Amino acid sequence: MMTIKALYELLDVSASRFPDNIAVEEAETGSMSYAELAGLSDRLRDRFRETGVGLGDRVGICVRKSGDAIASIFGIMKAGAAYVPTDPTAPASRNAYIFHNCAVKVVIVESRLADRLSEEFKQKYRHPAIKEAAVLALPDDDGVPIKAFTSTREGSKLSMIERKKFCSENLPLYMVPDLFCSLESLPKTSTDKVDYQKLKTM
Repeated sequence: MMTIKALYELLDVSASRFPDNIAVEEAETGSMSYAELAGLSDRLRDRFRETGVGLGDRVGICVRKSGDAIASIFGIMKAGAAYVPTDPTAPASRNAYIFHNCAVKVVIVESRLADRLSEEFKQKYRHPAIKEAAVLALPDDDGVPIKAFTSTREGSKLSMIERKKFCSENLPLYMVPDLFCSLESLPKTSTDKVDYQKLKTM
């Protein structure tokens, strides 16, 4: 009887059977063995999960064709997510639009492109009263409600109507929140990133 395996499972099988065989070869940076590729994809999977990426989420990729890009794709699949690739040579505004429209949860981007892409995201999501924001899908017995967590800048006030209007204008329809939670500040991890695991308990 034929056994069907996911693509990332085939990588792990190859890493187990042929750990030292070359999996990826690049003219500029050399080669990567199956064991190295599987190990890197595992570390990326763990990092994705730490940032709250889970089953069905989307992760953006803005990286040139390389061993790192391949490891990223496998890491995303191992986390149960889908990858959204973009052309790193395209304008940052176009890639930001694609990532925004696809509601990606995390973006993998080359360091040389990060500042420009980050600025495009800030322009798209910026609100003068909002300091920080995070959106989570929180499955329960009644479905999958979307909850938005926001903190406002000192001295600023933002009504519930204004929050809903901002989200409806800047998020895809299926990501517009059903619930809103206002916090003094969003919880952070040890690396000063938003702690999505803590948000899930709020």
